[in-house]
Formats: sequence, structure tokens, C-alpha cells
Amino acid sequence: MALFLTLLAALTAFAPPAPPAHAQSFRETLAEYEVVNGYFFTQTGGGAAGELGFGITDEGGIPFWSEYQRLGGPDALGYPVSRRFEWGGFVSQATQKVVLQWRPEEGRAVFVNVLDELTRAGRDEWLLAYRQVPLPAQLPGEETLTFDQVIQARLRLLQESAPLRAAYLRSADPLAENGLPVAPITDVGPALVLRAQRRAFQLWKMDTPFARAGAVTIVNAGDLAKEADLLPDAAEQPEPAGAQVASPPGSNTRVSSDELARLRLVAERARPAVVKLTDGSNSSGTGIIIDAGGLVLTNSHVVTGLNRERLRAVLPDGRSFSGKTLGWDEWTDIAVVQLDVPAQPGATRIELPAVPLGSAQALGVDQRVLALGYSAVFPAPPSAKTGTVRSLSGQIQVDRGYPLFDLIQSDTFIYPGDSGGPLLDLDGRVVGVNSAIQVAFVPRQGRQLTGYSIPVEGALQIAQQLIATGSVPRPYLGITPVDLTPTLAASAGLPVTRGVLIVEVQPNSPAGAAGLVEGDIIAGMDGQPVTGLAALRRLIVRHQVGDQVPFDVLSAGQPRRTVALTLTDRPPLV
Repeated sequence: MALFLTLLAALTAFAPPAPPAHAQSFRETLAEYEVVNGYFFTQTGGGAAGELGFGITDEGGIPFWSEYQRLGGPDALGYPVSRRFEWGGFVSQATQKVVLQWRPEEGRAVFVNVLDELTRAGRDEWLLAYRQVPLPAQLPGEETLTFDQVIQARLRLLQESAPLRAAYLRSADPLAENGLPVAPITDVGPALVLRAQRRAFQLWKMDTPFARAGAVTIVNAGDLAKEADLLPDAAEQPEPAGAQVASPPGSNTRVSSDELARLRLVAERARPAVVKLTDGSNSSGTGIIIDAGGLVLTNSHVVTGLNRERLRAVLPDGRSFSGKTLGWDEWTDIAVVQLDVPAQPGATRIELPAVPLGSAQALGVDQRVLALGYSAVFPAPPSAKTGTVRSLSGQIQVDRGYPLFDLIQSDTFIYPGDSGGPLLDLDGRVVGVNSAIQVAFVPRQGRQLTGYSIPVEGALQIAQQLIATGSVPRPYLGITPVDLTPTLAASAGLPVTRGVLIVEVQPNSPAGAAGLVEGDIIAGMDGQPVTGLAALRRLIVRHQVGDQVPFDVLSAGQPRRTVALTLTDRPPLV
């Protein structure tokens, strides 16, 4: 079974493609993604593998994220390059191209006159030498003009260059975005430069590594403010991606500052006990340390997808321990791994961090939950993602696996690699083990995610049996089955196009005792049609060891017949 958390693509008719911002494959790390109250961008964080970045949010009643979108987003403003800070008594945040400032009296964000601020800071000579932006100039007689006359006089400076004038006027509100010109257009050698209050425009007279002759470029005012040390040092420090709480794409999740702080605290406390399970290959999954002795709860499909001889658990602090799989149960997708935790000097065993266990029965619909896991989609795993409970009776069948019932269904943004990770309540207790996700592309709504988690009570019940005996009694047929498809049926000249084809019968098995052989086709069970392996497993989970079950079977050269099999306990798993 595939190791990664299985993706069920529920494609709606005439569904549009996913938005370009989210059109990455599952093995690619997102450069930007939705978080609670806003968005997180790693493009300007400077960290390796996207581990650092800057968030822009609507927290604290200051809607910078909403304003950022209204004003044009990354295309118009560039990516954020700072955290929030105070400038001139107002909350501000820098992006590459501007510095946003929240003005409560206007109920909106405005652009700071960054180039004027450089003048006040005495950095004009630096700006001329560093970016070839001319010094500001007072126009003759300007002190006698009204403000409207000053505006007109300054705008007349644009007439000296048609390309620069066109670049300045290109925006919907040139004065709001650029401010007034503060100097005549100046020839600085390689370029003609127009300096305005909020931006500078450069018309290049020759080819450069970043612009061809005749092109107009815009000096990024936010980058200038940062480079000129106008921003507080603390504001320039990138935020760790690991501290973010991702939210479902397109959900526009909004919570109070107190609730967000609580989500972050839950993630911070649980993260040390959430491990990456790997065999050293590209495959990996997630596990939960549930006791200090190194007992790990995870999914069956995680451990069966790994080389168990090379199984290791890597903790977020970098420590790594080999692990022994105590058992797994494919019917419930639960497995238990015991870590080999060495003793310290003095024969005292190292105690590992563990996550407290809660109750899925205490959950309610619309209750907020948090998931942690090692999906490669998010930087700095184990990453945290939040969502709300949609149902406590979810059902899913992954590929041709066994169906799972009574699952916690939520819109939490879990992805491949998060399998086996914890679903937590806001008290930081494990309420579920993340198992699968369904993705639907819905017209006019885009991508919708549904996560499925195994309730912790059932998971622990299975885990205790696996710890005690290494297995859970399950009915056993003793065959190696494959789906019979129309293509396979046609190539082999078989009499039916759907069913389960037996490719091997194990010795001393119920199937062998009933006379089934290689090449037989199971077409029905319990009077119900069997159209494939998924259908067979949906029917067999209703039975227990010892049940006598009728099967409809087709054999070469024989009429359809009914065969009774007495189900036995499956042999020990190896």
C-alpha cells in the first residue's frame, strides 16, 4: 500500500483546474500558503528549504492581508519583507515595493513616503550613490503656490520623458501609489531617473543584466527602506515556517488572537513527540510517541510501505532511533512501533516526550482541531494545520484497501506524508490518528479538502492488542487477488469483465480447502456482486473468524457455481 497519505481525487464534472498558486505536486514544498488570519510567504525569508518567511495577516483588527490583496497582492506590492512594526505612531509592514501603514482614521492602509523618509534620515547621498536616485529639489517659487498648484507643477516634471510619464501614470491612482515627483527627471549616466515620494522610476539608456535599453524599471521602496536601516532590527527578522498554522485553501480562516495563540501553544507542546518514520528512502510517514518509553502509534499503511528492517524514527530535535514494528492491522489502518531507546549512564533509560491522549467522543461538529505531520508540502515539518470537525461518522475506502468507518471527518489541510500523525483538540490531546484525505475540485469553488482521522479510542484498543499479541484476529481467505478489468478479461478470454481474479492460493487455506485454484474468478459473495477487490473487502469486513460464507465462483470450462468457505484466522503477519 502506498506510504504517503492517500489522495482520493473526487473529480466533479466540468471541474476547473486548481488556482495556479496551489498547482504544485505533492512532493514540492509550497513557497506560499494560507495560514490562520492571512498568508505566509517564504520567497523573501532567506532560509534553506523555505524554513523562513514573512506572514501578512489580519490579526489584531489591522487587516493588512485584506488590504494587501485589495491593493494588488504580490504583483503590485511584491512579497512581504518584514514583520509588523511601528513607524510614526502607526502600525506598518514592508513589502518589496512599498511600506504599508494602517491608518485607523481612514480605515485603510496607505503607502509610506519612503523616499521622503530617506531624506529625513539623511540618506539621500547614499541613495544617489547606491541606486543612482537624484536628490530631491525645491522648484522655484513653489513656496508661494497652493497645494493644488504644487501638485500641478510637480506633475509637469513628467513631460520631460514620455516613457517615464507613462510608467508613472500607469496605475489607477498614480498619486496614491507613487506620491508626487520630488525632483526633475535626471540623467545619471546609464539611465534617466524620476524620483517620487514613494517610488523611483529608471529609464535605461543601455542594456543591463536586469533591463534592456528603453525599459523602465521601478526601484522597490520597501527593499530600500530595509537596506537603508529605516526598519527596526526585530521587524527584519524572518519568521520560522514551523511556527505557522496552515488553514484549508480558500477557507479564509479567522480566529481571535487568543485562539491563535492557543493553537500555536498546542503545536509547540505536541511537536517534540511527533516523529518522522522512514527507512532512509524517499518514503516516509508520521508517528506519535504516546509514552516516554518510545511507543509510537501510526498507520498500518505507513509501516507496510517501509522496509521494516531499516525503520527509524527521527524526532524534531534531530535525534534518531531504530524502531521495531510490534504489529499492524490493515482493517483499521493502525500500527504500533517500539523505539529502541538506549539507556543513559547508570542504566536509566532516556525518557522521550509524549503527547497526552484525549477522547474523540468528546468532539463536536464545528469544533476546531489541529494536525501535525511530515507532509513535504509544507516547509519545516512537522508542520501544523488547523480545521474544523465536519462529521464523526466519516467513511472512506482508499484504493482497494479495507473500508474505514466512524472516522473523524474534518477540513484540516493534511497531505501525503501526514499519515499516522496526531489530530489534536485545543487542550493539546490526541483525539485521532490522521489516515486519509479526499480532494474534490468543485466548479466555482475550487479545491475542497476532507481529512479522515481514526478516533483515538478505537486506535488505542487495536494498539493494545497489537502490543500484547502482535496481531488482531481477522478472517482469512488465503488467496492472492487482483482486480479483473475488461482489458485483462479480453486478453485472457475470460467469460466476465469484472470481479476478483485469483492469481495464487496459499497452502492449507480456506480457499484451498474449498477447491479454489489459480485462475478462478470471484464474482459474488453473500449474494452480493463482487466487481473488484474493493467490493470484496467491503463485504469481508462484515464477517468474523469461523463464519461460513457463500462465494459465487467462475472457473475455466465450468458453469458459475457457489462455493462455501469457512473463514479462519489469518496467519501471523511478517
